[in-house]
Amino acid sequence: MRVTGALSSAVVTTGPYLTDMASRLANRVFEGYYCGIDTGLFTPVSPEQRERLRQRLQFPPGKFVILFPSRISHEKDPETVLKATARARERGLDAVVMNLGGGYADFLACAQRLGLEGCEEWVIGRPAVHPMKDLCDYMQAADVVVQASLAEGGGMSPLEALACGTPVVATKVGGMALTLPGIAQLTSPGDAAAMARAFSWISGNTAAARQQALRGRDYVDATWSRRRAFAALASALKETSGRPA
Repeated sequence: MRVTGALSSAVVTTGPYLTDMASRLANRVFEGYYCGIDTGLFTPVSPEQRERLRQRLQFPPGKFVILFPSRISHEKDPETVLKATARARERGLDAVVMNLGGGYADFLACAQRLGLEGCEEWVIGRPAVHPMKDLCDYMQAADVVVQASLAEGGGMSPLEALACGTPVVATKVGGMALTLPGIAQLTSPGDAAAMARAFSWISGNTAAARQQALRGRDYVDATWSRRRAFAALASALKETSGRPA
């Protein structure tokens, strides 16, 4: 959520002072003030903690779990995620793909519609979980988090996953094309074959994939953390209100 969204609703009810304040703050919108990632919540866990999480969340034992925590819509391109998982399985990766969201039934139906062989066994749908209480558990427990968007603004889910030290596969679009090079596996939109190769690379190079994700963790903590976001917001509000920082 950008600061301007919060201010615009406040301006309607509080009059000229905030109108002037918002107009001065608008000059700093390009810096991109967000609520940030809670890097104390989205944080790496030990292998032992990860295994306990997988058991508690009832992940299929021994499977390579691909987490797709997106709503089911055209721009999120669930079809490519499903096709990529099917291709990776054909190449020998014992993978399942799990969608969390209010539209998980549509995800299951999409797999059926695509006619993917045996999809009843490897396509999993679960209801949405609380984003600031339970989502981190799924990201810490998964083998990889995927975001296949055809278009994307910021792409916060990959950043949350990286904060957990979990490898990410994402499409090279929008904000993800700017923030993820070098810290995630990036593919072209709609390229199921490339996405499948990325899944297989992560599975076959777990140590390297983990190190890449941990570099992502350092980047998120330095650039996108909630601590930094709120400090920047406080500074901007003090500056625009004319008060000393």
